[in-house]
Amino acid sequence: MRTLRRKLQQSSKFKNKIHHLQSEMNTNCFYIKANSNGRLTARHLETVRILTNRKIKKLGGRLVIKISPNIPVTKKSTGVRMGKGKGAFKDFIFYAKTDQTLFEFRNTPKELFILVFKKIKHKLPIKIKISELYD
Repeated sequence: MRTLRRKLQQSSKFKNKIHHLQSEMNTNCFYIKANSNGRLTARHLETVRILTNRKIKKLGGRLVIKISPNIPVTKKSTGVRMGKGKGAFKDFIFYAKTDQTLFEFRNTPKELFILVFKKIKHKLPIKIKISELYD
């Protein structure tokens, strides 16, 4: 019941909430970190997941998404007058901070990882960088 209440609860748009998914450091891993601050939606994460799985699934590599879009954003439809409440849910977002780990690639060859990284870079609205160390 508690999770359902959180899912349907409307929150302020610009509160700075961070949700970390912790994991231990693994060898033979590459990490993608945020190089700037910005908003990532659930659509961005789904796009990265689909793109990555197409490329690395055959070789046994694995993508671990370290973030979760947990902040609901509401929006009123166009042409509606002011008042009468806050508005319906539009999307769930995540605020990415600088140097925050977003994705982890396990058991992926470096050449393939760099190829996937270049494609991911064009899909996300923030600047990203490669790291081989986990913070």
